[in-house]
Amino acid sequence: MQTILFNLFTGVWQLLRALALILILIHGWFSVRVAWNWVESPKRERVLYDPYVCGQISGYILRYSRSYVVFWPEYEGKSSWEPGFIYNKTGCDANLRSLWMFTSWPEMKPRVKGWFSRNRMGEFDGLSIVVRPYLKSIQEYLAHASKYITADELSEVGYMKDIGLFHVRGTGPAWRDSSSEYYWAQKNGEVEHMIVCPWLPVQNRHSMCTATFIISELEAEVEVEFRFEMLGQWREITNASIDFINGGLIGSN
Repeated sequence: MQTILFNLFTGVWQLLRALALILILIHGWFSVRVAWNWVESPKRERVLYDPYVCGQISGYILRYSRSYVVFWPEYEGKSSWEPGFIYNKTGCDANLRSLWMFTSWPEMKPRVKGWFSRNRMGEFDGLSIVVRPYLKSIQEYLAHASKYITADELSEVGYMKDIGLFHVRGTGPAWRDSSSEYYWAQKNGEVEHMIVCPWLPVQNRHSMCTATFIISELEAEVEVEFRFEMLGQWREITNASIDFINGGLIGSN
């Protein structure tokens, strides 16, 4: 009988100890929770999505819908290929090095998805527009391109009246063993637009053409890429691109 009572007492005692331990743990958990709530954690800055890309070129502030932009804009400072470029100054007060945008043609609407889903030839059916600070004149571009064109090729320069462009076929500029179609428009002896359409020998077709021109008012250089089949529309394409870029002008410093 004494043994039974002793075992019963011992069991109850162990149970009480276990309950006490549980109560201590619960109390400790609530104490920690209350203390944690009383500790003021650093306030997090609320980051809002900016639907626009903004920056300056030659003191002019340009702003465009982010829906036109595939990649990030390049601002003055370190290149995006260099460590620490994320610390470059950004936004409307920062100087742009380049901004790459994509539009449909001829609507000039955002066409980013179309760039990712290019046709079977790997070409984009809209316009690729790059704007950057003025670097050099079109004459300098033409002089650079002419380094790849032989004297015999230069003697073949002709004028294509139907599209209003001078034309010559030469080597380069990407590879010396390839050829490209060089087109340019000039006024009063000065080259105003230059268009290069490389030839792809393996695919037996022309690649995308790149038109280069200057917006003198902004001191900005523009490159517009479009399909070779659209070459006859080069005037409409360049004019629409200028209007598009000017449409993002919101002020100046």
